[in-house]
Amino acid sequence: MALGRCEKTKEKILEMGLQAPHAYGILDVREVDDGTGKMLKMIQIRNPWGEDAPRTWTGDWGKDSPKWTFEMKRKLGVVNSSNVTMYDQMSIFWMTFEDVKEYFAVVDVCRVHEGWEEYRERAWLPSGVGPGEAFDMTVFERTQVDVALWQEKHITRESALGASTNVDVGFVVLRKRGENEDGTPEFECMEYIKRTPDDCISQEIILEGGYIYRIAPLCFNQMQQMAPRRVTAVVHASNPVALQKVPSSWRDLACAAVAAAGKGKTMATKSDGVRASMLFEQRSGYIFAVENDTDQPWGVQVDSADSIGYVSSREGGSCGCIDLVPPRSRKLVMALAAKQGVNRTQLAFAFEDLPAEAAAWAVGAEDVHMALPLTPLARQRERPTPDAAILAAKRPERKKRPLWARGGQKTPKAADDDIAEAEAALAEAIRLSLQEDGAGTGGGGGGGARRGGEDRPG
Repeated sequence: MALGRCEKTKEKILEMGLQAPHAYGILDVREVDDGTGKMLKMIQIRNPWGEDAPRTWTGDWGKDSPKWTFEMKRKLGVVNSSNVTMYDQMSIFWMTFEDVKEYFAVVDVCRVHEGWEEYRERAWLPSGVGPGEAFDMTVFERTQVDVALWQEKHITRESALGASTNVDVGFVVLRKRGENEDGTPEFECMEYIKRTPDDCISQEIILEGGYIYRIAPLCFNQMQQMAPRRVTAVVHASNPVALQKVPSSWRDLACAAVAAAGKGKTMATKSDGVRASMLFEQRSGYIFAVENDTDQPWGVQVDSADSIGYVSSREGGSCGCIDLVPPRSRKLVMALAAKQGVNRTQLAFAFEDLPAEAAAWAVGAEDVHMALPLTPLARQRERPTPDAAILAAKRPERKKRPLWARGGQKTPKAADDDIAEAEAALAEAIRLSLQEDGAGTGGGGGGGARRGGEDRPG
């Protein structure tokens, strides 16, 4: 785990003994009694610069803090029973959880899944060219998976601009319910990971066996662009699964977008049977969808014209629209995404019901804003029955190498042999050194200690 700096001024951070900008590692987390009956949540932190760290934390429980008692130092391993300091206190220190929240803004966690299976596929993101691609994952038995999407990086493009060209990427994990009478698939939303311009987004989830799950990337920043971008899906699974890239369609993408909006809050409308859903995604914008479960079309006007630094999913990227939702259907009305490279954004949103005749001129779209009928399968709320054929299918063979095999490292046995050989060589060197000192000075122990001190690496 690692900590990233907060939004305080650099001067204030330096004043408190922390580096800025800088990342620190988390070594330990404890909940201890401070001796007065008060329980403290304490976090042990390390500066990766080690003994070269020019400063250390000077707040509560810093190395010179008056709060320390011998008993507290013993509890937290700062000293041993002889009051000897156990580590370098410039690079390793303790902070309360409250101070960590005050002076650090980000905690990064590296998840390591030893012995799990690993799968990788690349796919195109949705863009002005088309709906892009998605990933189908067949799960044969109850399995814990870690799904990550990595954005395509372009060194030449980014070095020319001097800034990141990342786009808004999120993904929906859908479970296939079955097919409608016209052969179109229906899905239910299992998980949605909000869009972000970060290099990577990921989520751990436990999936039941006997189903095909669709991992559908969402990206609205590129809807007006004719140069599509790619993502790499990396899936780690506790049991073997089957992962394959599949072509997406505008209907599939619309299903994913509506499912994502459904994870947001429901907004009141003036019509019974009409439900509006809006998911706010912080710096990445929002997704706004409507479900019309009435016998009449429903008109809506959305206005985000006062937004700064955003582009919409609508034609031309316009931050406002008038739309008509047909009876017994649902659809994505509009999504907003931050423009690439902007440093300042401001989001505005408002919507209102319109009489159907006032929106009658709105032409039904055949893109991500297409209307999706509320079929009997789409209305189904019970969990679909697992596919017997998937449950009975032969599992893919395990192919994941253990951690020590990554990058060509030596096997544990070979590593143990090397350690044993090195220890034997060290013992022989010490024996010869003591013999030489004994012959030259008559005080082998003293000479050996003196030489060891002089030769100690600095």
